Amino acid sequence: YRAALAEEPDFEPAYEGLGEVLARSGDFEAAVRVFSDIVERNPVSYTAHVNAGVALKKAGRLAPAAIHFKKAADLDPGRYEAFFQLGSILSARGEGEAAMALFRKAIAAEPGSYEAHLKVGIEYAKRGEMAPAVAAFRRAVDLAPGSEEARRNLVRAYLASGDPAAARKEYEALLEKMPQAAKPLEKYFPAVPTP
Repeated sequence: YRAALAEEPDFEPAYEGLGEVLARSGDFEAAVRVFSDIVERNPVSYTAHVNAGVALKKAGRLAPAAIHFKKAADLDPGRYEAFFQLGSILSARGEGEAAMALFRKAIAAEPGSYEAHLKVGIEYAKRGEMAPAVAAFRRAVDLAPGSEEARRNLVRAYLASGDPAAARKEYEALLEKMPQAAKPLEKYFPAVPTP
C-alpha cells in the first residue's frame, strides 16, 4: 500500500488498505492517523468515518470514536455499522436508553444482524425486562445458532424470567452442541441422579 501511495498519493483505496493492515497488526494509533487523513481528504465518506471510529475505539479513545460514528450515521442513516458501534460505546458508558435506540436503528438497517439483537437483549436484561430480553436473545440464536454468547444469554434470561423448563431445554441444546460453552451454566442445572 505504501508503494501504491508513493506512486499515486491521492489513491484513497490504498489509504484504506494501509489503515486496515495497520489496525489488524494492532498498531491502532497508526491506523487512526491514516483514517483521520482519509476523513480530512474526504469528510463525507461514511466508510472513512466508520474506519476512523473503529481504530479510535480499539485504541481506547471512545469519545473521538463516538464523534466519527455519529458523523457516519448522519451521512448515511440507512447503514448498520455506525449505529451498532455508537450504540456499543453508549452501552459501555451506561447510557442504556440511547444505546437501545441505536441498536434498534442498526436492526432496521440490517435485520439479520444477530449482534444487534444480542445487544438489544442485553440492554433489556440490564433493566430487568426479561420477556423482551428472551425474545431478543431467541432472535439472536435463530440468526446465529453457533453464537455461544447468544445461547448462554438466552438460558440466563429464561432463568431470570422464571421459566426453568425453557432454560433447561436451551441449556441441554447448548450442552449437546457446544459442551464447553455450557460449562459456565452447569451450576444452574445440577445433574439428576439416575436410580
